Amino acid sequence: MQHKHTPTTSPGSQDSNGIARRNLLKGAMGLGAAAMWPGCASLETSSRSDRVQRENQKPGTRDWMLKNTRIDLATKYRCPWIEGFCSDTSLRAGETIRFFVSANPASAFTIDLYRMGYYGGIGGRHLLTVGPFHGTTQADPPIGPKRVRDCQWEPCASLKIPRDWLSGVYLGKLTAEREGLQSYVIFILRDVRSL
Repeated sequence: MQHKHTPTTSPGSQDSNGIARRNLLKGAMGLGAAAMWPGCASLETSSRSDRVQRENQKPGTRDWMLKNTRIDLATKYRCPWIEGFCSDTSLRAGETIRFFVSANPASAFTIDLYRMGYYGGIGGRHLLTVGPFHGTTQADPPIGPKRVRDCQWEPCASLKIPRDWLSGVYLGKLTAEREGLQSYVIFILRDVRSL
C-alpha cells in the first residue's frame, strides 16, 4: 500500500525535505526583495552610466588644447599675460561659479568651456563660449608661508552651471584678445550621489 504525503497548512508543517512551508515562502519573498533592490540601484547606476556613454558619443574637438601660450622665464611656470582661477574647484550643476582672471597688459578675453571625456578619442567637447569680458591686471599676491599665495582678485565673470551638464572635469580656456595668448581654469562637476 502506498502512502501519499499530503502537505498541511499549519505554520510549522514541513514538506518531504524537512523545510517548513512558511519558511520556504519567507525565503522566496526575501530572494524576490533582494533581487528587486539591487535591480533598482543598478538601474540608477545604469542610467547614470548610460548618460555618460551617450555624452561620450557626441562629437568632440581638439580645440580644448592651448595653441598660443607663453611661460614667464622668471618664474618658469606662470603665464601672467592671461591667468586665472575659479571660485570653486568642485561644484554641482545648477550652482554658480565665478571666474577670477588677470590679463597683463589689460585685454578683453573670452572663456571657452569644455567637458573632458572620450568623444571619439579626441578628449573634449565644446559646450559654451562666454565673453568677451574686460580684463584688467590684478595684483600679484605676496608669497606667504609654505609658498601659498592668497589672491584677493575681483571676479570678472560668473556662470550658473546648466542643470544638464554631466559630472566630470571641465576646462575653461582663457584667450586674451590683445595677443591671443591662452591658459586654463579648471573645475570639477560632481553628480548628486551622497558620499
